[in-house]
Amino acid sequence: MWGASPTKTIPFILGERKNVFLEVALPDGQDFAVTDATYVLRSAQEVEDQGPCDVIRRDVGDYVLSALLEPKRPTNYVLTYTYRIGEEIRKAHVYVPVCGKGADTQ
Repeated sequence: MWGASPTKTIPFILGERKNVFLEVALPDGQDFAVTDATYVLRSAQEVEDQGPCDVIRRDVGDYVLSALLEPKRPTNYVLTYTYRIGEEIRKAHVYVPVCGKGADTQ
């Protein structure tokens, strides 16, 4: 792994394309804005995919970041979200293990 330990695990089966979400909220419930949200999907030190995240405001001080992923190989990935709250730049990691095709695919 690179950097901090992943905060959660989202498994994929090769061939899946799905949104991976990250909840962003401050513990005291105060209002804030999430800006400049991006993601990077890496295996080892190789970048496979990257781009902007969708930023969804659910309520005061409650956001969700969304990245649409379709990993290309059966391997272990780390998805890194990078986003800004005021002057701070924050990051979060998600572990994305990808297994080979399921028995019902060809």
